[in-house]
Amino acid sequence: MPRRPSSTGPNLALRPRSARELAYRVLERYRQSEQWVQEELAQEFARGVWSPQDRRLVTELVCGVVRRRAALTALVQPAISRPWDRLEPALVTLLLLGTYQLVYLDRIPAFAAIHETVEVARSIGQARWTGFVNGVLRTVSRVLLDEIATDPAANALPIGDCRFRRIAHPVFPDPGSAFAEYVATAYSLPPWLVERWSKRYERGELQQIAEAVNTPPAVFVRV
Repeated sequence: MPRRPSSTGPNLALRPRSARELAYRVLERYRQSEQWVQEELAQEFARGVWSPQDRRLVTELVCGVVRRRAALTALVQPAISRPWDRLEPALVTLLLLGTYQLVYLDRIPAFAAIHETVEVARSIGQARWTGFVNGVLRTVSRVLLDEIATDPAANALPIGDCRFRRIAHPVFPDPGSAFAEYVATAYSLPPWLVERWSKRYERGELQQIAEAVNTPPAVFVRV
Protein backbone atom coordinates (compact mmCIF):
# COMPACT_ATOMS: atom_id res chain seq x y z
CA MET A 1 0.00 0.00 0.00
CA PRO A 2 1.18 3.58 -0.61
CA ARG A 3 3.42 5.12 2.03
CA ARG A 4 2.92 8.59 3.45
CA PRO A 5 5.12 11.28 1.88
CA SER A 6 7.08 13.79 3.93
CA SER A 7 5.40 17.07 4.76
CA THR A 8 5.54 20.73 3.67
CA GLY A 9 2.49 22.81 2.85
CA PRO A 10 1.05 23.31 -0.64
CA ASN A 11 1.53 26.56 -2.55
CA LEU A 12 -1.88 28.15 -2.99
CA ALA A 13 -0.67 31.61 -3.93
CA LEU A 14 -0.81 31.23 -7.72
CA ARG A 15 -3.97 31.47 -9.83
CA PRO A 16 -5.68 28.08 -10.33
CA ARG A 17 -4.94 26.54 -13.72
CA SER A 18 -7.89 24.15 -13.87
CA ALA A 19 -11.38 23.62 -12.49
CA ARG A 20 -10.13 20.77 -10.29
CA GLU A 21 -7.37 22.92 -8.87
CA LEU A 22 -9.90 25.64 -8.11
CA ALA A 23 -12.11 23.06 -6.38
CA TYR A 24 -9.13 21.91 -4.32
CA ARG A 25 -8.31 25.47 -3.25
CA VAL A 26 -11.92 26.16 -2.24
CA LEU A 27 -12.02 22.95 -0.21
CA GLU A 28 -8.77 23.85 1.52
CA ARG A 29 -9.98 27.32 2.41
CA TYR A 30 -13.23 25.84 3.64
CA ARG A 31 -11.31 23.38 5.81
CA GLN A 32 -9.17 26.13 7.31
CA SER A 33 -11.76 28.89 7.70
CA GLU A 34 -14.99 26.90 8.20
CA GLN A 35 -16.87 29.57 6.25
CA TRP A 36 -19.95 28.56 4.31
CA VAL A 37 -18.64 26.74 1.25
CA GLN A 38 -21.03 28.67 -1.01
CA GLU A 39 -19.38 31.91 0.15
CA GLU A 40 -15.97 30.50 -0.74
CA LEU A 41 -17.25 29.51 -4.18
CA ALA A 42 -18.80 32.91 -4.80
CA GLN A 43 -15.56 34.67 -3.87
CA GLU A 44 -13.51 32.47 -6.19
CA PHE A 45 -15.88 32.83 -9.14
CA ALA A 46 -15.79 36.61 -8.68
CA ARG A 47 -11.98 36.66 -8.91
CA GLY A 48 -11.61 34.96 -12.29
CA VAL A 49 -13.31 34.22 -15.58
CA TRP A 50 -14.60 30.66 -15.55
CA SER A 51 -16.85 29.06 -18.13
CA PRO A 52 -20.32 27.81 -17.11
CA GLN A 53 -19.03 24.23 -17.53
CA ASP A 54 -16.11 24.88 -15.18
CA ARG A 55 -18.37 26.53 -12.63
CA ARG A 56 -20.69 23.53 -12.66
CA LEU A 57 -17.81 21.10 -12.25
CA VAL A 58 -16.21 23.09 -9.43
CA THR A 59 -19.53 23.43 -7.60
CA GLU A 60 -20.24 19.70 -8.01
CA LEU A 61 -16.79 18.72 -6.73
CA VAL A 62 -16.71 21.10 -3.78
CA CYS A 63 -20.26 20.50 -2.55
CA GLY A 64 -19.94 16.77 -3.24
CA VAL A 65 -16.77 16.33 -1.19
CA VAL A 66 -18.24 18.36 1.68
CA ARG A 67 -21.52 16.43 1.55
CA ARG A 68 -19.95 12.95 1.24
CA ARG A 69 -16.83 13.33 3.36
CA ALA A 70 -17.43 10.43 5.78
CA ALA A 71 -18.24 7.95 3.00
CA LEU A 72 -15.22 9.07 0.95
CA THR A 73 -12.97 8.75 3.98
CA ALA A 74 -14.21 5.20 4.59
CA LEU A 75 -13.25 4.34 1.01
CA VAL A 76 -9.80 5.93 1.11
CA GLN A 77 -8.59 4.75 4.52
CA PRO A 78 -8.13 1.05 3.60
CA ALA A 79 -5.90 2.10 0.67
CA ILE A 80 -3.36 3.73 3.01
CA SER A 81 -0.94 1.84 5.21
CA ARG A 82 -0.13 4.70 7.61
CA PRO A 83 -2.38 5.97 10.42
CA TRP A 84 -4.99 8.35 9.01
CA ASP A 85 -4.21 11.07 11.56
CA ARG A 86 -0.59 11.23 10.37
CA LEU A 87 -1.54 12.35 6.88
CA GLU A 88 -1.30 16.02 6.06
CA PRO A 89 -4.83 17.52 6.03
CA ALA A 90 -4.14 19.22 2.68
CA LEU A 91 -3.18 15.86 1.18
CA VAL A 92 -6.35 14.27 2.56
CA THR A 93 -8.37 16.98 0.80
CA LEU A 94 -6.77 16.03 -2.52
CA LEU A 95 -7.40 12.31 -1.98
CA LEU A 96 -11.07 12.94 -1.20
CA LEU A 97 -11.38 15.15 -4.26
CA GLY A 98 -10.00 12.39 -6.48
CA THR A 99 -12.13 9.70 -4.85
CA TYR A 100 -15.31 11.71 -5.30
CA GLN A 101 -14.68 11.82 -9.05
CA LEU A 102 -14.10 8.05 -9.17
CA VAL A 103 -17.32 7.28 -7.34
CA TYR A 104 -19.87 9.91 -8.30
CA LEU A 105 -18.81 11.34 -11.67
CA ASP A 106 -19.29 8.27 -13.84
CA ARG A 107 -19.10 10.39 -17.00
CA ILE A 108 -15.37 10.88 -16.28
CA PRO A 109 -13.17 7.82 -16.96
CA ALA A 110 -11.22 6.60 -13.93
CA PHE A 111 -7.83 7.11 -15.61
CA ALA A 112 -8.74 10.74 -16.40
CA ALA A 113 -9.93 11.45 -12.85
CA ILE A 114 -6.71 10.02 -11.42
CA HIS A 115 -4.47 11.85 -13.90
CA GLU A 116 -6.17 15.21 -13.35
CA THR A 117 -5.98 14.84 -9.57
CA VAL A 118 -2.26 14.04 -9.78
CA GLU A 119 -1.82 17.14 -11.95
CA VAL A 120 -3.41 19.26 -9.21
CA ALA A 121 -0.63 18.11 -6.88
CA ARG A 122 1.94 19.36 -9.40
CA SER A 123 0.13 22.67 -9.91
CA ILE A 124 0.14 23.51 -6.21
CA GLY A 125 3.86 22.75 -5.89
CA GLN A 126 3.48 19.29 -4.34
CA ALA A 127 5.17 17.07 -6.92
CA ARG A 128 6.28 14.82 -4.01
CA TRP A 129 2.61 13.88 -3.55
CA THR A 130 2.09 12.63 -7.10
CA GLY A 131 3.19 9.02 -6.66
CA PHE A 132 1.28 8.66 -3.41
CA VAL A 133 -1.93 10.17 -4.80
CA ASN A 134 -1.67 8.06 -7.95
CA GLY A 135 -1.18 4.86 -5.93
CA VAL A 136 -4.04 5.53 -3.48
CA LEU A 137 -6.54 6.49 -6.18
CA ARG A 138 -5.64 3.48 -8.31
CA THR A 139 -6.21 1.25 -5.29
CA VAL A 140 -9.59 2.88 -4.70
CA SER A 141 -10.58 2.53 -8.36
CA ARG A 142 -9.84 -1.20 -8.27
CA VAL A 143 -12.29 -1.86 -5.42
CA LEU A 144 -15.14 0.06 -7.07
CA LEU A 145 -17.23 -2.48 -8.94
CA ASP A 146 -19.44 -1.81 -11.97
CA GLU A 147 -22.38 -3.32 -10.13
CA ILE A 148 -25.42 -1.50 -8.80
CA ALA A 149 -27.46 -2.78 -5.83
CA THR A 150 -30.81 -1.65 -4.46
CA ASP A 151 -30.26 -2.46 -0.79
CA PRO A 152 -27.74 -1.17 1.78
CA ALA A 153 -24.82 -3.41 2.70
CA ALA A 154 -21.39 -3.08 4.29
CA ASN A 155 -19.92 -3.19 0.78
CA ALA A 156 -22.53 -0.94 -0.85
CA LEU A 157 -22.07 2.82 -1.23
CA PRO A 158 -25.16 5.06 -1.67
CA ILE A 159 -24.94 7.00 -4.95
CA GLY A 160 -28.45 8.51 -5.05
CA ASP A 161 -31.95 7.51 -6.16
CA CYS A 162 -31.91 4.57 -3.72
CA ARG A 163 -29.06 2.95 -5.66
CA PHE A 164 -25.84 1.56 -4.20
CA ARG A 165 -22.50 0.95 -5.89
CA ARG A 166 -20.88 -2.32 -4.92
CA ILE A 167 -17.38 -2.32 -3.40
CA ALA A 168 -15.01 -5.29 -3.51
CA HIS A 169 -14.81 -5.52 0.29
CA PRO A 170 -16.81 -4.14 3.25
CA VAL A 171 -15.92 -0.58 4.30
CA PHE A 172 -19.05 0.42 6.21
CA PRO A 173 -20.73 -0.90 9.38
CA ASP A 174 -23.03 -3.86 8.75
CA PRO A 175 -26.55 -2.42 8.29
CA GLY A 176 -28.02 -5.71 9.50
CA SER A 177 -26.64 -5.24 13.01
CA ALA A 178 -25.77 -1.52 13.11
CA PHE A 179 -28.13 0.29 10.77
CA ALA A 180 -27.77 3.72 12.38
CA GLU A 181 -23.97 3.48 12.20
CA TYR A 182 -24.20 2.44 8.55
CA VAL A 183 -26.43 5.40 7.70
CA ALA A 184 -24.18 7.86 9.53
CA THR A 185 -21.06 6.69 7.68
CA ALA A 186 -22.38 5.76 4.24
CA TYR A 187 -24.56 8.88 3.98
CA SER A 188 -22.02 11.13 5.77
CA LEU A 189 -24.41 12.34 8.46
CA PRO A 190 -23.65 13.29 12.08
CA PRO A 191 -23.86 10.11 14.22
CA TRP A 192 -25.71 11.89 17.02
CA LEU A 193 -28.37 13.08 14.59
CA VAL A 194 -28.84 9.66 12.99
CA GLU A 195 -29.07 8.08 16.43
CA ARG A 196 -31.83 10.51 17.35
CA TRP A 197 -33.69 9.83 14.11
CA SER A 198 -33.33 6.07 14.56
CA LYS A 199 -35.41 6.31 17.75
CA ARG A 200 -38.25 8.03 15.91
CA TYR A 201 -38.31 6.37 12.48
CA GLU A 202 -38.32 2.88 11.06
CA ARG A 203 -35.35 1.74 8.96
CA GLY A 204 -37.05 2.48 5.65
CA GLU A 205 -38.03 5.98 6.74
CA LEU A 206 -34.55 6.66 8.10
CA GLN A 207 -33.00 5.63 4.79
CA GLN A 208 -35.41 7.89 2.89
CA ILE A 209 -34.46 10.83 5.11
CA ALA A 210 -30.76 10.16 4.54
CA GLU A 211 -31.33 9.95 0.77
CA ALA A 212 -33.22 13.26 0.81
CA VAL A 213 -30.54 15.03 2.82
CA ASN A 214 -27.88 13.97 0.30
CA THR A 215 -29.93 14.91 -2.77
CA PRO A 216 -29.06 18.34 -4.23
CA PRO A 217 -32.19 20.51 -4.31
CA ALA A 218 -33.92 21.13 -7.63
CA VAL A 219 -33.56 24.62 -9.13
CA PHE A 220 -36.75 26.49 -10.06
CA VAL A 221 -37.14 29.76 -11.93
CA ARG A 222 -40.18 31.84 -11.04
CA VAL A 223 -41.30 34.72 -13.28
